[in-house]
Amino acid sequence: AGGISLLVKTYSNDFSPVNSTGIINLLQFNISPWSGYTTDARPAVAFDSDGNPHVAAVITKIEDNVDHLVYIHPGTESNTSCRSNGSTWICDEIEAGFYGTEVQLSMTTSDTAGISYYDSAMDALMYAYPPSLSIYHPNCGPKTALDDFTWRCIEIDQGPGADKIDQVISMDMGPGNVAQIAYLYDVSADTNRTLKTAKFVSSGGNCGLDYRLTTFPNTELTNRWQCTTITVIDYDSPYIAGLPSLKI
Repeated sequence: AGGISLLVKTYSNDFSPVNSTGIINLLQFNISPWSGYTTDARPAVAFDSDGNPHVAAVITKIEDNVDHLVYIHPGTESNTSCRSNGSTWICDEIEAGFYGTEVQLSMTTSDTAGISYYDSAMDALMYAYPPSLSIYHPNCGPKTALDDFTWRCIEIDQGPGADKIDQVISMDMGPGNVAQIAYLYDVSADTNRTLKTAKFVSSGGNCGLDYRLTTFPNTELTNRWQCTTITVIDYDSPYIAGLPSLKI
């Protein structure tokens, strides 16, 4: 039936070659509320400050071929968001649309998730995060009891015309919880590719239009990310065979 699972290996100490292996089934495609879904995307895993795993995944509803970006994280009470027979894991649907097979997840030092992904319908590099205040205009993610969104999904960069954002991406969270994303950009269809980075700079950037606080409770829309070209690579170069890898 398939699903999203965690393979867990436990060692008695840091130097032990012996481990015990177990599998945690987070959500399954034959158990509601995710029955009738499938995936050919690669999930992303990140760990919080207590060592607990968090997962971001793109899964597809077979009936209409619509993709769903899901954030799976540990909870404390049994619920049915991941499986109808109950578990303490929480499955939050962040957004629905048409996405690539690559998704990246990073955690801040305060255990707040940030997710980068590719929107194929808009040919855009996207970033999703839960804003600290409602004045930042949440527009995606799970809703509150008052039917208000709790996450914000923003466009970081978009491929104009024949230029295309590539769906292979890499992300890390740097000092000060500053998110940075590495991604490929196909220039002029099949001529060459550009390796770019997008870095959160709060204000004064050239991409990533988002709300920032001015004088409480007022906000303004401004470019809060800086998109930078690192290098241009010939399309036939062997150096673009793998995924970009970013580590801060």
